[in-house]
Amino acid sequence: MLEQMLGSIQSYVINLWNVKYYSRKVSQELTVPSVYFITPRSFDLPYTKESFENSYTIPINVFHNTTVEAVVKGEEIAQSIRKNGNKIPLLNYDGTETGEHLLVDRVEVREIEDGTALLTIAWKMSFNFN
Repeated sequence: MLEQMLGSIQSYVINLWNVKYYSRKVSQELTVPSVYFITPRSFDLPYTKESFENSYTIPINVFHNTTVEAVVKGEEIAQSIRKNGNKIPLLNYDGTETGEHLLVDRVEVREIEDGTALLTIAWKMSFNFN
């Protein structure tokens, strides 16, 4: 399920901004502009007697020629998510939409270093116990 959620987020971002993306390691010869999907963090929360909830956060580095351009592009992506009702379409493994969405709790952008902005997307998902 996590792979499906991450693939949906990656697809959403890349469809908005068709640039090179990294999801493992950033190569020594970084292409600019580009994005780097960093490994997400997760933790569980109590939810109900029959289910639990995971909270996920994925940091995404946005690389551009200048810091201002990186922040602007990150904010464009964030605004697109906000304008879509804080929803990102959940995709099947073949790339087709499932009809369900990831409901984004928080999306923020901040400068982290020269030519780089950090786009952070956070969401929760509930699961039933076995």
